Amino acid sequence: MRFKILITLMVITFFSLMSLGVAQEVLGNISGTVTDSSGAAIPNATVTVTNTSTGTVARVLKSNADGSYTAPSLPIGTYSVTAEAGGFSKTVVSNIELNVNDKLSINPSLKAGSAGEVITVEANPLEVETQTATSSTLISGEQIRELSLNNRNYIQLVSLMPGVSFGGSDQLYIGT
Repeated sequence: MRFKILITLMVITFFSLMSLGVAQEVLGNISGTVTDSSGAAIPNATVTVTNTSTGTVARVLKSNADGSYTAPSLPIGTYSVTAEAGGFSKTVVSNIELNVNDKLSINPSLKAGSAGEVITVEANPLEVETQTATSSTLISGEQIRELSLNNRNYIQLVSLMPGVSFGGSDQLYIGT
């Protein structure tokens, strides 16, 4: 009887701990809608997502019937999104900074013209997250190097994140 209870508790513990690992995202997503200059969706447009940090093509996609596309599970880095369709000039959106757990919406707008024309758009470096209501931040390597930390404990940088309050003088784990 004790053996069954012990096994049951171990299985419950295993599955509850396994669910914690699923919540930790280390990738990002780029999605959007390909439209023409009037705002109408362009179905079956070819969308190429390129990691400019490494110089490799991450995804080649076709937009669906309502012009939308999704490139999930992309590693962090700098990207460009190229959209092209017959009868339209090619549009390139570059300098897209993808960080951990980002869900960026890049909506290329194609203009009528020949396929030889290329329109290049620089991405806005400060994007507002409109996909989710979560509040988060990214602590850069420069912040870790340059900010003064008590006892050089990098975990103190957690207090810079939104929603974290610090009331102690020298806690090991701020925010807990």
